[in-house]
Order: sequence, then structure tokens, then C-alpha cells
Amino acid sequence: MKTLGWIIQDHKCRLEAQQEFNFLRWRINSKEMNMKITQDRQQSLIQQLQILLIKIRKQQTIRIRQIASIRGKLIFLKPSIPKASFHIMIMNQIIKQFVNNNNWKIEIICPKTIIPELQWWITTINLNIPINIKPFHHQAQLTSDASKDGWGGTFQIIGQKEIKIADKWRNKESNNSSNFREISAIYLSLLQMLPQIKRYQIQDILVQTDNQVASYNINRRRANWTLAEIVERIIDLTVKENLRLRVIHLPGVLNHTADSLSRLSRSGDYGIKKEILQQVLKEWNIKIEIDAFANRKNRKTRRFYTVNKDKWAEARDGLSQNWTNKVILVHPPIPLIPKSLAKIKEENTTAIVIVPIWEGQYWWPMLQELKIKAKVLGKSQEVLEMGAKMKKRGLMLPPGEMGIFLITKMQKENNYSENL
Repeated sequence: MKTLGWIIQDHKCRLEAQQEFNFLRWRINSKEMNMKITQDRQQSLIQQLQILLIKIRKQQTIRIRQIASIRGKLIFLKPSIPKASFHIMIMNQIIKQFVNNNNWKIEIICPKTIIPELQWWITTINLNIPINIKPFHHQAQLTSDASKDGWGGTFQIIGQKEIKIADKWRNKESNNSSNFREISAIYLSLLQMLPQIKRYQIQDILVQTDNQVASYNINRRRANWTLAEIVERIIDLTVKENLRLRVIHLPGVLNHTADSLSRLSRSGDYGIKKEILQQVLKEWNIKIEIDAFANRKNRKTRRFYTVNKDKWAEARDGLSQNWTNKVILVHPPIPLIPKSLAKIKEENTTAIVIVPIWEGQYWWPMLQELKIKAKVLGKSQEVLEMGAKMKKRGLMLPPGEMGIFLITKMQKENNYSENL
């Protein structure tokens, strides 16, 4: 090439193919598909940080330009240090406080509040953990939403059934801003799905949220003071579990399932329409004796147990009652489905069970094991009746279709299902 007139800078070129090489002061490993800081940059930065640290401890004057210069070098490390933005916040505050009219030559005595931040950087740069640079190909998809009442979401590993997750806020969490709640919903959904993520060795997860602030902050791994704590928790989790997230905005009108789960009624203030239940009971030739989860307005039998206090109820807390030798109607609030199925199995009772058809839930295999008969009833909004409290609070019915199942003490020789 030189003979053709090209000027070649030999010290800047790699004339032989290599799987590990330095580029723009990054050490890139194309075999393992990762990169880290080069050794010379690592040593140089640690030395500069230590000098700055000594001056601050001795309360010596420092040019603001020097602090800004170090900050710029640390920001450049963001591709390999996911939490970089959260550990220059005090530095940013100091620069903003003392720089007036672009006077970068000003000298200051730097506050000691910056010391923990600088120590974190020295430790992190010294570790120099390689960062994954493989192309992102999501193996699972998480969709989440949050409301004043709670949070909810769906999680689906490619090629498997969708799992629905939901819970209510603890203590004063509902008082947080809507942006904080939306980001918290993503964090809590990831935490709850962690066993599945580990089991199937998931690394890349596509996250969908209808909150643009959440998607923007998590993707750029940076947030203002009010959201920094919860965003940093997500980054901590991804680093610890070797996960990569890509968060995209999903318009609210398309986020119906997660929205319903976040507003889910957990007290059971809804019930199956009486005429639909009676039709199935007539087909199966069975008569129920007691309703295990009801109130005086939605009970389907004269005798009933209640979740909340009710003078008309035979007893409170159906799960603590004896179900043996009774034909029980079991339409539990969503959080009580696993305990209800376990109680039916333990007491070997006869029960009519009404639950959402959520095939990805961990309790679904137990239900399939216990059932004698099954039938799809239809979409929840078509077969369930909402209670007055639900409507007043803006709560939602379980999303998807509802199913009705017969579980008896008989041997499952004639086990069959209709439309399920």
C-alpha cells in the first residue's frame, strides 16, 4: 500500500489478525465478546483519582477544571461501568455550584462529601470487570404496569407459556410518584421472576412499559435524584445476575393485561354470574353446599365463609375451616389460589373451583392433576360480576378467560375436560 502512495502509521495499525486487541484505549476480546479498560488507562485514572483524593483530605485548593477533566474521563467509561452515572452525581453538583460564567480557572476547597464517590471509582476501576458486547437477542419478554393500588406484569420466555405476576404496594409505597412506581414495577417483576431467569439461564430481556420516563432512564442507566435509587437497584440486579435489559415504550392502550394486573382486586369483591354457575352445575349434576370465599352480596349458597368481616357469614377465613365431607365452591382471590388447591388436595375434598385460565402459573400443574372435569366459561368481563367497592376504587377483574373445574375424592378413571 505504501508503494501506491498510502501513508501508513505502523504504530497505529494491526497487520496481523488478533482476537484480543486495544482500540481507543479499550481492551476488546472478540472471542469472548467483551471489553474492558486498557491497563495504561486503568493505572492513569487510579493515579489521578488518588492525587485528587489526597488534596481533598488535606483540604488543599483544586482547580475546578481539574475536577471537570476527571469527570469527563469517568463519563467515558460508561459503556463498561453500568453504574457510572450514579457515582458522578456529587461531582456534578460541585461543578455546578462553583462554576460561574464559565470561569473554569477558579480554585476551590472541595467538600469531603465527594470522598465516598472517588473511593468507589478507585475500587471499580481497579476491578476492571469486562462488559458483555454480544449483540442483543432477547430470550424473554417482560411487560409491566403500576397503579396506586399495586403493580402487575407478564413474563414470557420465548417458546413457553406466559406467566402473570401481581402484588399490592407495601406500607407507603403507593405515595411515591407515578414514575417511581412504574420503575418499581419493573424491578419487582424482575425479582419475582429471578428463579425462572436463573433456571433457564436467561441473559437478554426485552422490557415493555407504558411509561416513557422509565424506559428512558433505564436504557441510559441514569436518573435524577428522585428516581436514582430505584433505577440503581435495577442496574445492581442486572450486574449481579449478568442480565441485559432493553426497555421499549408500549402505548397504554396496548398494555391492557399488565394494567389489569396492577389494578387487580385481591379481596375477592367479584363473583361468577349465578346463571352461568347454575348451568354448569346442572350439566355436571352436582350441588354445592357452601361458598368458601364470598360476601353477603355475591354468595352463591345460603352458607358461606367470608374473607372480610360479615355477620351473615358462617365463619371468617375459609382456608382455616374444615372442608372435609363438604361440596365446596372455591372461587378464591388470586393470591389465595395456591393455598386453596393445596387445602383441597390435603383434605381430599370435593370442590367446584373457579380460577383464571393462566397456564403459565406455578399452581396450574397442580390444578390439572386434581381436576376431574373442566370447562372454559369465557372472558372474565363477560362471566364475572364486579362488586360495588371494586367499581368505586377502579379495580379490575383478572385478565383473560375464566375456567371452572370439578375436583372430587373419586379416582380419576373417567377424567375428561370440555374445551380445555
